[in-house]
Amino acid sequence: MDLSGDTDISEETILRFAEGCESLVHLQFPNSLILAPEFYAALARARPTLKILELWEPETECLQVVCASFALECLYGGEEMTPAIIDMILQGPSSETLCEFDMDYAPCFNSADVLCLVRGCPRLANLGWRNDLINGDRYSHRLRLSPLVDGSNVDEINKLLEARGTTWGKLEPFPKYGPAPRRRSASGRSPDCG
Repeated sequence: MDLSGDTDISEETILRFAEGCESLVHLQFPNSLILAPEFYAALARARPTLKILELWEPETECLQVVCASFALECLYGGEEMTPAIIDMILQGPSSETLCEFDMDYAPCFNSADVLCLVRGCPRLANLGWRNDLINGDRYSHRLRLSPLVDGSNVDEINKLLEARGTTWGKLEPFPKYGPAPRRRSASGRSPDCG
């Protein structure tokens, strides 16, 4: 069930739907709905078989309930996630079931944290963690990683993900410097060479 965007729906309606829909395994929450830990506890009672959750800016207390209550295969969070989520996942049922975890917009993870997560979740094959170009601007405040310090951790993460059959591709969390490579036209000449 995709409720993303500015969907106008109440918590009670979501819970009633989750309770009544036995086949529900994927739930994406509205962007504008701020949910409390009590909601996630009620959701776990209503539909404990959820496998995919797409959360919008969840608080740490909410993530504690989610990680303790569900055996998730896919988890998508927001940039408010902290490294505490790693211990929560590793101590909960999702450590054995998690296949996909998207933390692209959560800048506070270091390479050692992420390697610990990948090592502790033997089914985790798809991981989103990178510096992105959004609207042509690089968010320099995102990941503060150094190829010298973090390179071996990132190499090991990529090796584990590739061995597990990643479909998202390898992680490339280091910023790229310098001009973009020149594109060649079909004739093999650069487009600005006339």
